Amino acid sequence: PISPDPDRSVARVLDEAVMEILRAKAEGRVVSELWLNPAVYAEVARAKEREVARGNPLTLLDLEVVDSEMLEAGTVRVV
Repeated sequence: PISPDPDRSVARVLDEAVMEILRAKAEGRVVSELWLNPAVYAEVARAKEREVARGNPLTLLDLEVVDSEMLEAGTVRVV
């Protein structure tokens, strides 16, 4: 489910993540992690609960998802 809070909307975060990934690729960087703030991380983890239960890592957009308290609501970082 998408959060009604625009700062925590998974759709908004995905849009931002895609832009960050494209920017990184344009700069010649290779990225492997998607850092999310705890609120959005929790939503993604809830949505992918079955995958994780099967022993798979939590991934989104082919990147490992990392819970980062350093990020403000609605922001992402690709590393």
